[in-house]
Amino acid sequence: DVANWSIFISFVVGRLGAVPLAANNVALSFMQLSFIPAFALNQGVSAIVGQYIGRRDFGRARDRTYLALRMGMLYMVAMGILFAVFGSDLIRLVFDPEEALVLTLGHELLIVAAVFQIFDAIVIVLSGALRGAGDTRWMLVVTFLSAYVVFIPCATLLAFHFDGGALGAWIGAAVYIFVLSCFMWWRFRSERWRHINIFSESEPEGAVPVVSPRTAPEN
Repeated sequence: DVANWSIFISFVVGRLGAVPLAANNVALSFMQLSFIPAFALNQGVSAIVGQYIGRRDFGRARDRTYLALRMGMLYMVAMGILFAVFGSDLIRLVFDPEEALVLTLGHELLIVAAVFQIFDAIVIVLSGALRGAGDTRWMLVVTFLSAYVVFIPCATLLAFHFDGGALGAWIGAAVYIFVLSCFMWWRFRSERWRHINIFSESEPEGAVPVVSPRTAPEN
């Protein structure tokens, strides 16, 4: 995913000129206020899911994931509203851009970011849960295909073919995040991760897993 966004910035937005690239960097700087705390939830829920799976407490792993997801969605939606309503004021306060176009375009990009914040929360939190459950190969394939079938082609077409510029490129990014969030949601809801063996083959034979006395029912 890091590679995908690097390609997006360098070879899509970077080809549009100095002003779009500056506005892009401004918008990404503010987005860190929302997705870095979400990545903290990603790391936390990954450990929690792995812990409860180790106890064979799949119900608790599921419930803790949904709790983290609600927290992430609530926070990122709040930040999205802040970006959409006060984006121009925030950009002017922090960066004081000399170019008016950077201010205008930067706010437009923040509005697009506000739209996909809730879907980004789904991707970030559920990817942590799936990683904790050991469902990493599926995530690799889906992220790769979504990036190079949806993200980069869509952003390139909207930016250059349809003359959308940086705004069109970011709309392509929003489509990618929405598609990826749908895949992540479906995968976690399917609970196929229950059947993945995340334990080492060297685990002693006959070892009895620790089960919580308050284990939730599997169904």
